[in-house]
Amino acid sequence: MRLYLFQLGSLQPPGIPVPGYLIQTGDGRNVLVDTGFPHAFIANPPDRPGPQNTRIQVLEEDYVVNRLAQIGLTVNDIDILVSTHFDPDHAGNHALFGNAEIVVQRAHYEAAKAGHERLQRTRDQWDATGLRYRFVDGDTQLLPGIELIETSGHVIGHQSLLVRLPHTGPVLLAIDAIMNSQMTDADTRTLTPADEDEAQTRASTRKLAELVAREGVTLSIYGHDPKQWPTQALAGVLRLNPFMKPRLQIALALIIRGDEVLVQRRASDADHLPDVWEFPGGKIEPNETPEQAAIREAREEVGLEIEIVRALEVIEWDYPERTVVLHPFEARVVSGEVVGAKWILKRELKTDDFPGANRNLIEMLNGSDEDSSS
Repeated sequence: MRLYLFQLGSLQPPGIPVPGYLIQTGDGRNVLVDTGFPHAFIANPPDRPGPQNTRIQVLEEDYVVNRLAQIGLTVNDIDILVSTHFDPDHAGNHALFGNAEIVVQRAHYEAAKAGHERLQRTRDQWDATGLRYRFVDGDTQLLPGIELIETSGHVIGHQSLLVRLPHTGPVLLAIDAIMNSQMTDADTRTLTPADEDEAQTRASTRKLAELVAREGVTLSIYGHDPKQWPTQALAGVLRLNPFMKPRLQIALALIIRGDEVLVQRRASDADHLPDVWEFPGGKIEPNETPEQAAIREAREEVGLEIEIVRALEVIEWDYPERTVVLHPFEARVVSGEVVGAKWILKRELKTDDFPGANRNLIEMLNGSDEDSSS
């Protein structure tokens, strides 16, 4: 599964982004999230100022059709359009997607059909003849790895998304439930003039904060955050850029047997650091302590039951595409037979053979081997 981030316009100044998203699933389906401002806004943006006296700017490349073309897709390639809500910066081109199934919260659609004033600005788009809708009620799994989260408050029936990427981990698309990183605290956050219901807005903010903690979300992308959103795009397509790269919590087990330590080799087709040697370990799951994770990973990866001897100093390391926080533990074998790994003398470990984040651990093990042989 792959996640693309599109810029579909902006509010100037100060360059507040209007985002859209495309999710490509492992089985080849294309899921578009929102369609941006209407095409007409490129040549004729509204005269009236927006929030904080901003002006709408939509460049030709911001048009959703052109963003899709930049990754080789057309509107007819979209299988599912997730409509988070019908505001003009999110639903300005829905009528183009007659071949897609449009997924919206039932409460939102019914409010729009009943004449909710704010949502009539895009009625020619979301109520166009021939559109196919699927209505959902509350939190729903759309597809494996894609969950819709009902987050009313900004407007009735607003929805956010949780996308479970295979290597990055869970990514929250907060949409307008949380517009920027200064609005993540339900009790102290400010509200915007567009947030219709204060109690629901705060409740939805709290709901997303709890989801982030519960699901171990590695990256939260907010609805309109100029500080978070990249200022530079590759061919107009925004991917997960370094300024908002995921932060992964990793448990490691340094399993010691006399002068030896257990190591394993990463697969040659791994998307991150292929072919390097590493210590058994992996991501810490939600509601799991680092120590529990190290024990579980040793069992799953190398077939050993281990006992933790001591916790080592936590290591934070920045790679170009992610930040890792390593929680290393020295451990010993309790039972089991080694699978897919090998014992190596500690003095034979070379830092160049391991991920950069392991450098201090290698140096520590080299030193401990010298101490034990002197």
